[in-house]
Amino acid sequence: MKEVNFIYSRNKLDFKKFSKMAEYDDIISYHDIITKLVKNDNDNDRPSEWVVNSYLRRKIIKSMTDSAINKIIYALKELDIETIESIVNLMKESCINNIELKLTIIQHKKLKPSPITEDKGFEIFNEIEYINI
Repeated sequence: MKEVNFIYSRNKLDFKKFSKMAEYDDIISYHDIITKLVKNDNDNDRPSEWVVNSYLRRKIIKSMTDSAINKIIYALKELDIETIESIVNLMKESCINNIELKLTIIQHKKLKPSPITEDKGFEIFNEIEYINI
Protein backbone atom coordinates (compact mmCIF):
# COMPACT_ATOMS: atom_id res chain seq x y z
CA MET A 1 0.00 0.00 0.00
CA LYS A 2 1.15 3.51 -0.83
CA GLU A 3 0.45 6.38 1.53
CA VAL A 4 0.14 9.84 0.01
CA ASN A 5 -0.10 12.83 2.31
CA PHE A 6 -1.18 15.98 0.50
CA ILE A 7 0.16 19.00 2.38
CA TYR A 8 -1.40 22.43 2.00
CA SER A 9 0.22 25.48 3.52
CA ARG A 10 -0.04 29.14 2.63
CA ASN A 11 3.71 29.42 2.27
CA LYS A 12 6.70 27.35 1.25
CA LEU A 13 8.51 27.79 4.57
CA ASP A 14 5.79 26.00 6.57
CA PHE A 15 5.90 23.12 4.11
CA LYS A 16 9.69 22.89 4.48
CA LYS A 17 9.33 22.80 8.28
CA PHE A 18 6.73 20.05 7.99
CA SER A 19 8.87 17.98 5.61
CA LYS A 20 11.74 18.01 8.11
CA MET A 21 9.47 16.49 10.77
CA ALA A 22 7.62 13.97 8.57
CA GLU A 23 8.54 10.43 7.60
CA TYR A 24 8.50 9.88 3.86
CA ASP A 25 10.26 8.17 0.98
CA ASP A 26 9.65 10.90 -1.60
CA ILE A 27 8.47 14.51 -1.91
CA ILE A 28 6.55 15.89 -4.84
CA SER A 29 6.62 19.67 -4.74
CA TYR A 30 5.60 22.25 -7.32
CA HIS A 31 7.95 24.79 -5.71
CA ASP A 32 10.95 22.43 -5.74
CA ILE A 33 10.40 21.60 -9.40
CA ILE A 34 10.24 25.28 -10.36
CA THR A 35 13.41 26.00 -8.36
CA LYS A 36 15.22 23.12 -10.04
CA LEU A 37 14.15 24.20 -13.54
CA VAL A 38 15.09 27.85 -12.95
CA LYS A 39 18.54 26.83 -11.70
CA ASN A 40 19.06 24.66 -14.80
CA ASP A 41 17.98 27.40 -17.19
CA ASN A 42 20.83 29.44 -18.71
CA ASP A 43 18.89 32.70 -18.27
CA ASN A 44 17.33 31.70 -14.92
CA ASP A 45 13.88 32.16 -16.47
CA ARG A 46 10.78 30.76 -14.83
CA PRO A 47 9.47 27.76 -16.80
CA SER A 48 6.01 27.70 -18.37
CA GLU A 49 3.14 25.97 -16.55
CA TRP A 50 3.15 23.29 -19.24
CA VAL A 51 6.80 22.41 -18.53
CA VAL A 52 6.24 22.39 -14.76
CA ASN A 53 3.14 20.21 -15.13
CA SER A 54 4.98 17.72 -17.33
CA TYR A 55 7.74 17.44 -14.71
CA LEU A 56 5.12 16.99 -11.99
CA ARG A 57 3.42 14.28 -14.04
CA ARG A 58 6.70 12.40 -14.53
CA LYS A 59 7.54 12.71 -10.83
CA ILE A 60 4.10 11.37 -9.84
CA ILE A 61 4.37 8.39 -12.19
CA LYS A 62 7.91 7.60 -11.00
CA SER A 63 6.87 7.72 -7.34
CA MET A 64 3.80 5.58 -7.91
CA THR A 65 5.60 2.90 -9.93
CA ASP A 66 8.73 2.62 -7.76
CA SER A 67 8.26 -0.27 -5.32
CA ALA A 68 10.80 1.26 -2.91
CA ILE A 69 8.61 4.35 -2.44
CA ASN A 70 5.67 3.79 -0.09
CA LYS A 71 5.24 7.10 1.75
CA ILE A 72 4.91 10.25 -0.32
CA ILE A 73 4.26 13.83 0.67
CA TYR A 74 2.80 16.07 -2.02
CA ALA A 75 2.91 19.85 -1.60
CA LEU A 76 -0.31 21.46 -2.78
CA LYS A 77 -0.17 24.96 -4.18
CA GLU A 78 -3.94 25.41 -3.76
CA LEU A 79 -6.88 23.52 -2.26
CA ASP A 80 -8.63 23.13 -5.60
CA ILE A 81 -10.58 19.85 -5.54
CA GLU A 82 -10.60 19.45 -9.35
CA THR A 83 -6.80 19.67 -9.45
CA ILE A 84 -6.48 17.28 -6.51
CA GLU A 85 -8.85 14.79 -8.16
CA SER A 86 -6.77 14.92 -11.37
CA ILE A 87 -3.59 14.22 -9.38
CA VAL A 88 -5.26 11.35 -7.51
CA ASN A 89 -6.57 9.86 -10.78
CA LEU A 90 -3.07 9.95 -12.29
CA MET A 91 -1.72 8.29 -9.14
CA LYS A 92 -4.35 5.54 -9.28
CA GLU A 93 -3.74 4.94 -13.00
CA SER A 94 0.02 4.60 -12.36
CA CYS A 95 -0.08 2.42 -9.27
CA ILE A 96 -1.02 -1.24 -8.91
CA ASN A 97 -1.25 -0.95 -5.10
CA ASN A 98 -4.00 0.56 -3.01
CA ILE A 99 -3.44 4.19 -2.10
CA GLU A 100 -4.29 5.74 1.24
CA LEU A 101 -4.91 9.47 0.87
CA LYS A 102 -4.47 11.99 3.65
CA LEU A 103 -4.79 15.77 3.59
CA THR A 104 -2.80 17.84 6.07
CA ILE A 105 -3.59 21.53 6.27
CA ILE A 106 -0.94 23.65 7.95
CA GLN A 107 -2.80 26.51 9.56
CA HIS A 108 -1.28 29.93 9.83
CA LYS A 109 -1.18 31.11 13.44
CA LYS A 110 -2.48 34.61 12.69
CA LEU A 111 -5.23 33.68 10.24
CA LYS A 112 -8.56 32.11 11.10
CA PRO A 113 -8.77 28.44 10.07
CA SER A 114 -11.19 27.55 7.31
CA PRO A 115 -12.43 23.96 7.69
CA ILE A 116 -13.06 22.30 4.35
CA THR A 117 -14.26 18.92 5.57
CA GLU A 118 -17.83 19.72 4.49
CA ASP A 119 -16.82 20.87 1.01
CA LYS A 120 -17.86 18.61 -1.83
CA GLY A 121 -15.14 16.34 -3.20
CA PHE A 122 -12.89 16.19 -0.17
CA GLU A 123 -14.37 12.85 0.85
CA ILE A 124 -11.70 11.22 -1.36
CA PHE A 125 -9.34 11.58 1.61
CA ASN A 126 -9.19 8.87 4.25
CA GLU A 127 -8.21 11.53 6.79
CA ILE A 128 -8.05 15.33 6.98
CA GLU A 129 -5.81 16.84 9.63
CA TYR A 130 -5.26 20.46 10.68
CA ILE A 131 -1.93 21.29 12.30
CA ASN A 132 0.06 24.30 13.47
CA ILE A 133 3.82 24.53 13.02
